[in-house]
Amino acid sequence: MAYQLEAPKEWDDLYQARGDDVNLYRPFLTGDVFRGVPTVDSAGEKKRDVILVQHPCSLRIDGVRLVPKLLVAKVQQFPVVEREDWTGHVRIMPLPELLPEEKNPKKRHSSARFEDLFIVTPEQLSQGVRHACMSPLGINTLMQRWVFNSTRVTVPTTTFHERNAAVFEEVDLIEEWCEERAEAMDPVDASAECVAWLRQPSVDGGVSRQLALREAQQRSPIRRQMRTYLKATPPA
Repeated sequence: MAYQLEAPKEWDDLYQARGDDVNLYRPFLTGDVFRGVPTVDSAGEKKRDVILVQHPCSLRIDGVRLVPKLLVAKVQQFPVVEREDWTGHVRIMPLPELLPEEKNPKKRHSSARFEDLFIVTPEQLSQGVRHACMSPLGINTLMQRWVFNSTRVTVPTTTFHERNAAVFEEVDLIEEWCEERAEAMDPVDASAECVAWLRQPSVDGGVSRQLALREAQQRSPIRRQMRTYLKATPPA
């Protein structure tokens, strides 16, 4: 069965947060858009808007620290790509309404350019401002177009979601954990504490909570366990 590149029903469906709605405690993730990141090419250093395109599992060494080299694609203003045209424009990821606050409608839309890639360090990335986080649908759509650009194979977004749903849940848990610990712990330390907790068995002799997140029916119980733990256990 042949699949086509998919478009969202609504532009807002691509994003979890934009602008001031981005939670500072959310771990950096695939599909995050940063503004003003120092990048280097043959002409020298220049600040650019970029998007993280690596799979979530390849972003971190130990579940907490970012890898030393991160792959990003350039983001720039681009005319809105209508839904019926998403099967084309295969060298980009359309980012409609990336800047919804812009008064000029033409400046609200952007795209990530897969042929314009850069390697940046975590320090370079942190010098920029995270402007947007993509929703699970947005990340899956980005991955679909990234894979198609590289291989000309179309993978349904539902397949990406089957593989990535546990990772999305884990990121949400870490975000909530860091926010809960915000007054007592640095976000990096809070993330490490959360990851350590997730890597422990959910029950005696069972698999780790992290692995249990792969089972959809276990996600809600683990979230409840986490909230109970945070209320009962002071920061390490």
